[in-house]
Amino acid sequence: MNISKSICSIKNLGGGLHRDFIFFFILILIYEIVYRLNLKSAFFGSGLFYIIIFSLFYAAVSTITVSMFGRKTHKAAETALASLYFLFYSSQMCYYEIFGEYYTMFSAVNGGEAFQFKSAVFHGIENSFAFIAADFIALAVFILLSIKNSDFLILRGRELVTTVACAAIMFCIALISLLPGGTSVLSPYDTYMNSASAADMRLDKFGIMTTFRVDFERYFLGIPDVTAIQAEDRDDNLDAGDGAEEYEKYEPNVMNIDFNAIAESRSDESLKAMDEYFAGRQPTYKNSMSGIYEGYNFIYITAEGFSPYAIDKELTPTLYKMYSQGYNFTDFYNPIWGVSTSDGEYVNCQGLIPKSGVWSMSKSHDNYLPFTFGNQFKKLGYDTLAYHNHSYGYYDRDKSHPNMGYDYKGLGNGLNVTKQWPESDLEMMENTVDEYIGSEKFHVYYMTVSGHMLYNFGGNRMAAKNREAVKELSYSEACKAYISCNIEFDKAMEYLLGRLEEAGIAEKTVIAVAADHYPYGLENSEISEFLGHDVDTQFELYKSCFLLYVPGMEPVTVDKSCSTLDILPTLSNMFGLEYDSRLLMGRDIFSESEPLVVFNSKNWITDKGRFIADKGEFTAFDSSTEENFDEYTDLINSHVSNMFKVSAEILGKDYYRTVLGE
Repeated sequence: MNISKSICSIKNLGGGLHRDFIFFFILILIYEIVYRLNLKSAFFGSGLFYIIIFSLFYAAVSTITVSMFGRKTHKAAETALASLYFLFYSSQMCYYEIFGEYYTMFSAVNGGEAFQFKSAVFHGIENSFAFIAADFIALAVFILLSIKNSDFLILRGRELVTTVACAAIMFCIALISLLPGGTSVLSPYDTYMNSASAADMRLDKFGIMTTFRVDFERYFLGIPDVTAIQAEDRDDNLDAGDGAEEYEKYEPNVMNIDFNAIAESRSDESLKAMDEYFAGRQPTYKNSMSGIYEGYNFIYITAEGFSPYAIDKELTPTLYKMYSQGYNFTDFYNPIWGVSTSDGEYVNCQGLIPKSGVWSMSKSHDNYLPFTFGNQFKKLGYDTLAYHNHSYGYYDRDKSHPNMGYDYKGLGNGLNVTKQWPESDLEMMENTVDEYIGSEKFHVYYMTVSGHMLYNFGGNRMAAKNREAVKELSYSEACKAYISCNIEFDKAMEYLLGRLEEAGIAEKTVIAVAADHYPYGLENSEISEFLGHDVDTQFELYKSCFLLYVPGMEPVTVDKSCSTLDILPTLSNMFGLEYDSRLLMGRDIFSESEPLVVFNSKNWITDKGRFIADKGEFTAFDSSTEENFDEYTDLINSHVSNMFKVSAEILGKDYYRTVLGE
């Protein structure tokens, strides 16, 4: 009799678990597949395998969660949890459609700045509607089957412990499945364990649930990173380049820092590893461009969504003049990072790779930042001011920008511009130039907003304002609106240059303009309109322009591959500022160093070729060469991995303070 009851109990347990587990597994897998389709990247591959493995674990956890509710509330708990999954996946798809990235735990906790713009949210829902609808249908079917099927389980005592143990075993199996691929850089193990791995790499290999779960664990639990800075068996060519001999007469751009001595005094092993890394890192050397702008004024602009598509001889003549009569960087890239505009500013202003999962610029607001232009020029006695013509506290700029050395004003704390969407760059210039034009020496930083998405003539005031100028163009409405937005930026630059000329200081003022990111508010098909061919989304999508201009200069063409990461060290050298090239992740473009352009996906470009990380594919620029590049790609991959890791540690550990103090 007792044996019969036990067998019956086991059958009931298995039946209940089977039903709940299968339902949740299928639901989560459908959501992951739909999101993967929405990513517009390769669908098949090892990532699909890991998504299935980890989905088994999530289904087990979901089963345990709902089984702990009583009989009267069990179905309601199932519905609530399934609905929560639907909202999570749908909101992530909507966010991805707006920004081309997933939202992190940090962004969710800090209010989701992006969702303050209703038009952007509606745009995201509209563009991902088919995928959201598919998820909703899956949810509806799940709820109907749940209501219809009365076979469910309430776990208590030993049954609960046993089931939790089974879930734990599933999780261990998922982790063990990472090991056959090895633990080298870019392996599934490295991508999962390395906190410096970009989110889009985790998305490709593990799906959105695992990506967010790992982010959640590191945000709330502070789980330490198990991957260390890789030892680099490197040769001098990685940094020195083939023409290094001609630079022998120059000194390295370094400061008097004894990293080895500092390392010996450390008790913190991660900081010690950083010291040892920098002690062995090859610096870049001073060169013929060193100090050529020493004593000049400097105006630096991060231009919202700026790109070569905004430059037109007739429609944006001032931008065209700066582009054609200044330094022409023919192979310049502007990678997009995890927090779009804020991370773009961070790279432009701090010369470091943003840390995944946080707002790096905001997180740096208490750190010691000796190499930012604001702090550097302030130390030299310059007036240092910063302006942004949108909400002054957006992305915590009211905290980060003063820490970079600026007297900062934005809309709401001293900058008087008309509140609209987006605000006018021209109006910002008209209301700020008088604050510094009479100074003996000044450095000014601007973050513009007129070029912001959405690119239409209905909700975008700057596009509507300049619509007449683009009405005859043969582009789609979005492309016309994009150019129209940037006509406002061109007017702002025309006003600025005019005021500098009137004051007689134009030829002693350096102006630099770099974008925060490519115009992701345009669809790839719309960007292809500008290019005249389908855009390559691995590299060409991020190809941009860096305007570096001094009125009256002779034009200079620079063919070396470079990116926004290189701006800080390049201009620091040109202004003759004191900095240590080993402590920045970018490189002085005019130095002897080999070019290295790094993307958030861990793709990269050097003078030898291009590497696509998720495919492990290197393409040499010289197709006739028979050289084996395996050792070379391993070397660069290790170096790139270190750049991400080291940048994250500089931010998280306030590393500059530990070696330079204040």
